[in-house]
Amino acid sequence: MGINDRPMDMNSINEVVYTGKYEIWRVISQDGTYPFHVHGGSYRILKQMGETPPDYVSGWKDMIYAAPGSVSELLVKFDQKAVSKSPYMYYCHILKHEDCGVMGQFTVEDNATPYSAPVAV
Repeated sequence: MGINDRPMDMNSINEVVYTGKYEIWRVISQDGTYPFHVHGGSYRILKQMGETPPDYVSGWKDMIYAAPGSVSELLVKFDQKAVSKSPYMYYCHILKHEDCGVMGQFTVEDNATPYSAPVAV
């Protein structure tokens, strides 16, 4: 179990994102159902399970339901820095999955060129 084919490693930063920049994150569920949660900011759901979500889902979120075999797209933005000594995390919100390493860490640094990071759970 892991994210992007890697189990959680407390000594590793998986991603670097930048303050004040919008990014599109893709959450791809390869083999199960996951409530995917992100610390440090909120996001808008652009696509959930490959579809444009209904209007009632249009607000800012911090968790998305990722169904097996689905792709979801999130518009994320982080305004607060997070350094490597105290990074933010993203993970599956099922306790057993957290215990098995379905988590990653990321830092938030000052503005730079953003990228779109795919995330597979």
